Amino acid sequence: MVIEKEDVKYLDDNPQKGIIIDWKKVFKYYNQLGCPKNVFNPAKEFKPEEAEYHVFISTRSTGKTTNFLLVGMILNRMYGIQVPLIRQTDKMTAKQNMDRLTDVINTYRYIEK
Repeated sequence: MVIEKEDVKYLDDNPQKGIIIDWKKVFKYYNQLGCPKNVFNPAKEFKPEEAEYHVFISTRSTGKTTNFLLVGMILNRMYGIQVPLIRQTDKMTAKQNMDRLTDVINTYRYIEK
C-alpha cells in the first residue's frame, strides 16, 4: 500500500484555520492495514463531521491508543500533520512504556504496510 502525499488545502485558503482532511481517504488507508476486527476501529467509531471534540472511553487494551496512533501516522504521511500523544505523568512517557506502546505497531508491521 502506498499512501499518496496530498496537496494540502486549507479552510478558506487560510493555514491559520487548519487543513482540510479527506477522512474517507484516511480511513481507506487505515482499513487496508488489516487491523484485527475485535479491537477499536476509528474508521467506524470516529465521526469527525459530527462534533468538534471527541472522547473515547472504554476498558484498557481495546486498541484505542494504538489505532489512533496509526491514524496519526497516516495523517502525517498524507498531510505532514504531527499528532501529539498526551499522557498524565512523566512515568507514562518513560522509554519502557513508550516502547510497549509501539510494540503492536512493530509486531504487526503496520509501518511497512
